[in-house]
Amino acid sequence: MKTHATALPSIVANALSDDNIDYSNWHHAFFSSSPSFIEHATFKDLVYPGTHDSGAYGSALLTHTADDKPFPMALPYLGSKGVEKLRNAVQGVTRMQESDVTSQLELGARYLDLRFATPKGREEGELWLTHAFAYNPAEEVLKGIGAFVKDHAGEIFVFLCRNAYPQNTQTHHITSLVLKHLGAYTHPNLHQNSTYASLSHMLSTNQRVVLAWETVPSVPYDNEVSEVVEDNRWWRAEQLFSWTWLPNNGDWEPRTSHMVTHARTWEHQYGQWNPRVDSHIHSELDEEEEGEKERSLRNGKKILIWSHQISYLGSRAIPAQLMPWSNGRTFRELARGYNNLFPQHFPSSEREAARHEEMKETLLPVPEDVRDNIGIIHVDFHNEVYKDLMAFTISSNKRRMKAILSEKRLSGPYE
Repeated sequence: MKTHATALPSIVANALSDDNIDYSNWHHAFFSSSPSFIEHATFKDLVYPGTHDSGAYGSALLTHTADDKPFPMALPYLGSKGVEKLRNAVQGVTRMQESDVTSQLELGARYLDLRFATPKGREEGELWLTHAFAYNPAEEVLKGIGAFVKDHAGEIFVFLCRNAYPQNTQTHHITSLVLKHLGAYTHPNLHQNSTYASLSHMLSTNQRVVLAWETVPSVPYDNEVSEVVEDNRWWRAEQLFSWTWLPNNGDWEPRTSHMVTHARTWEHQYGQWNPRVDSHIHSELDEEEEGEKERSLRNGKKILIWSHQISYLGSRAIPAQLMPWSNGRTFRELARGYNNLFPQHFPSSEREAARHEEMKETLLPVPEDVRDNIGIIHVDFHNEVYKDLMAFTISSNKRRMKAILSEKRLSGPYE
């Protein structure tokens, strides 16, 4: 049985404390100095920085992706100024990012929220990344993601995919296009065995992408097409994730309180993140008996997603932008205020957390017990908050690395 030092490797600590860190390869910097860690941890043990509605950037098509929306019919009657005003209103409450997906990845994001749809009136199979309205051609976006994954061989990714409007979009078109660009890198779904490959195995086999499929509420997962249900390159989002989410209009204090309550409920239901692995879901590798069998880890917990995002009903938000007497605020304006609070919500060190509490600031940090369980944080307008997001993410991963190494966790065989 191998033993491991409990101290965090100093090389890793130094590499990830530099203000000039290369965020495009931060996993590689994190993993490279600790072979023991990547042998004894799974992708579910990492903390991932991510983006919400990752493909909703640039200029929106004024073609709604659902069948029952009137925008296309109204356009001929608005004139150029009316169309531009409508476009600004639509983008004010549906555009959630300012940088493209490749830039998000370069700035450290390792979780992407990708929503696909065929815009009304377009040919079957023509897919766009959407947030109520179509923003970017899916082929172009996925090509960029695939190139980034290929060129950054030391990075692990989790991509959440969804058919945003199944009433006019065929799921098999989405799965085919995603696998065309990312299929070579997918990590097979081992959830049915509660068995997960080590990070070391994922890196050595180049199976570094976890593809999760999320169904819309109107479509039960088992009713999805066989391309999803029967293909082990897809993971079921409901089996992997638990979300903290609540619609809001900028009133962050009650929203945060609700999300903390939800996260603690999640802990009660599924168990908190813990470097220890119970014996009934974990077995040691008997090298003499198992020989060269692939090493894997077993961990049945879900990944808690903290949604540091803007959510507001479009039926209210768009009219608020259009009416001349309204002072409706755009998501961009709301997000700026929320993102400014990120360092208070998620201090990157215990010293910072203590400082906030001593100053009796209105918005105290998210409680430590909740912060320690968060596996993914996704944000709006990632370009303006990525440094704070990365500071918290890296500090959280350092704590998890230290905990796992101190437990001398061993990996077990596939089943």
